[in-house]
Amino acid sequence: MKSADFFDKHSVFRHREFVAEHPKSGRRSRQTSASVLNQHVAASNLLHVRRGLYAVVPRGVVPKNVQVDPYLLASNMPDAAAVTYHAALQFHGKAYSD
Repeated sequence: MKSADFFDKHSVFRHREFVAEHPKSGRRSRQTSASVLNQHVAASNLLHVRRGLYAVVPRGVVPKNVQVDPYLLASNMPDAAAVTYHAALQFHGKAYSD
C-alpha cells in the first residue's frame, strides 16, 4: 500500500498501524517506514501529535489550521489512556458547558 493511500483511509493513526501496512507493498524495514513518516512530517503532510501518533493534514490546508477531531485522537491514544469526566459527557452529548 502506498503512503498516500494509507493516509486517505486513516486521518489519525498510530505508528504501529502504518508499519503493519507499509511493508505489504514490498519488504521494507521498520526503519524505512519510520523514515517515510518523518519525510511526510517534514513536508507538512502529517502532524506528529505525540510519540507514535500522527494526524493527516488534508490537501490544501495549512498544518497550523488543521482541526483534528479530539475524540478520534483520544481513541488512538495508547491503551492505558482513557477519556473521562467532562470529555466523556461531551462525547455522549450530556455536558452542559464547553
